[in-house]
Amino acid sequence: MTITNKKILTLLAALRGLIVRDSWRRIKKADVLLIGHDHHFNYIYNKKLYSPLLGSMFEEKTAQHLHVITVLKPFSAINPRNLWQPCLTYNFYHIWTLGLRCLGRIFRVASFEARANHREFKLWERLLIEASPREVIAIMPEAPLCEAARKFKIPIADLQHGVINDSHPYYGERFRKHTPPSHLPTQFLVWHEDAKDTISKWAHSKGIETRVVGHPWLKRFSQPSPGDTLVREAIKEKVFSNGKPTILVSLQWGLEKYYPTSDFNGFMATGLEKAILNTCNIYNWMLRLHPAQLHGRRKVDALRYLNSRFAGRSNIEWIRSSYLALPVALSQCDLHITSFSTVVTEAAWMGIRSGITDKEVSIGGIRENYYTREKKSGMAVVIGDNQQDIENWISKELFSKFLCT
Repeated sequence: MTITNKKILTLLAALRGLIVRDSWRRIKKADVLLIGHDHHFNYIYNKKLYSPLLGSMFEEKTAQHLHVITVLKPFSAINPRNLWQPCLTYNFYHIWTLGLRCLGRIFRVASFEARANHREFKLWERLLIEASPREVIAIMPEAPLCEAARKFKIPIADLQHGVINDSHPYYGERFRKHTPPSHLPTQFLVWHEDAKDTISKWAHSKGIETRVVGHPWLKRFSQPSPGDTLVREAIKEKVFSNGKPTILVSLQWGLEKYYPTSDFNGFMATGLEKAILNTCNIYNWMLRLHPAQLHGRRKVDALRYLNSRFAGRSNIEWIRSSYLALPVALSQCDLHITSFSTVVTEAAWMGIRSGITDKEVSIGGIRENYYTREKKSGMAVVIGDNQQDIENWISKELFSKFLCT
């Protein structure tokens, strides 16, 4: 995707967001403030959009008899009536903040960037004063939010939502070792020890705690509580019932910068596309959109692509697969393929092997530190983007799997 297209998508998101009226001024007292984005709402429960991570934290905190309020960062374009619970928004307020920031970058005026950050800080300062929460749990909180929380000595945690490794610009040591503690959360809540080790390299010296809490969404499905009706209903859903081997493909957005060739379709490696079409009579294929592809323009583009390539083939499915709870989708597949999606980790936890089509995840590649634990254990292997290599890997893995059962 070119820079121009990115700007167009940002503008479209802003325009859609302006349809949703600001509600942040209605904030009330709360014990916990949860902060996320539209992209995190990729499940449907009782005909409402539900966020697996934010929703799981909401359930956990309310079970402790704590009052929780959720705030969605801009640009939130979901109609509030379609959300699983009321969420506060500040799209219109952010327009002016974004305008200052853009002008500062276009004309290289540092004071504009500073004014934008101060405006954002003042918003969070007011929200924290009004809500007076005991804690804030956010997904990748920005510096102004962290500064405001620290000003009032309110613990603020970053809840892991994806890949954490040394090359990630938000979590890698070389990107964060010079960041002042005031611009960072007081705590990181991560899924596993590898993520903790990555962050602790630089966070520990800044007095920031990193705590392993597991994956909130997967934990709910691994040990369903009797009162968790969402999980009880979700595990009843099924995509295929024909007895054929099933392969889950986790799609990603923004892959254009990783596949700069002119023939890249924008959604998956061409070799994978060909492998799906060539084997859809013997395998079931569950194509799962990334949460960011379930809203707005990205959804339109993704569905257009999938319909143009795979429509009319009964063993290829992408609507139910995309809205199915991930633990349920993984429980119904035999193998998993992706470019380098976070689902590699989640699949490994559930005993599902992953084939990674991005060659840069191999040793010596620029993303070689992705999924080191999964690769070392054999739960993930780089298979590349050649059609025949993909099909050979599938055949080999399925033969080994069914030989052992």
